[in-house]
Amino acid sequence: MQPMLSLFFTMAKISLSCFGGGYAILPLLEREFIHKRNAITQHDLQNIIAVAQSTPGIISLNASTYIGTKLHGFVGALFASLGMLFPPICIVSLLSYLLSSYAFLPWVGNALAGLRICVTILIWQAVFRLFKSSVLNIPTFVLFSAVLLTAFLFHISPALLLFSSGLLGFLVSFIQKQRRQN
Repeated sequence: MQPMLSLFFTMAKISLSCFGGGYAILPLLEREFIHKRNAITQHDLQNIIAVAQSTPGIISLNASTYIGTKLHGFVGALFASLGMLFPPICIVSLLSYLLSSYAFLPWVGNALAGLRICVTILIWQAVFRLFKSSVLNIPTFVLFSAVLLTAFLFHISPALLLFSSGLLGFLVSFIQKQRRQN
């Protein structure tokens, strides 16, 4: 039971310090589970983010569920997910009450504007780290560029982009493997 409570409180701590949604959580997960605990590898985190992003739901919840499963199976997934959910439920309940009562005050709007700036930086930091660890060679750079341009120019569904990127990544690795065998 001790490892489950530790996982719950670790996820709750991460959740409490993570503002701005799923991508802002990546540096915190990396620091806690790769650098401090040596519980997962950088490659594991990349896979976690790929799965968490490509499945329906909140990326931070999906990532915590995946980590919990990897570390302690189904029960770990449950404790990690509950740990990730508990603080936001409490905070959002309190803030919704306070915002509905005090939203007219200028300092409330200014505080929220400041938070948005900080969250933007946290998301950029996560994007930069994912880029550095995912775009490793010419084929992955070409795939990155193609997906980026397609996403911005044609506004294609994220699900279609994820599926086609996974398929192209598989095909590139298959072709590279065939070339090495010949």
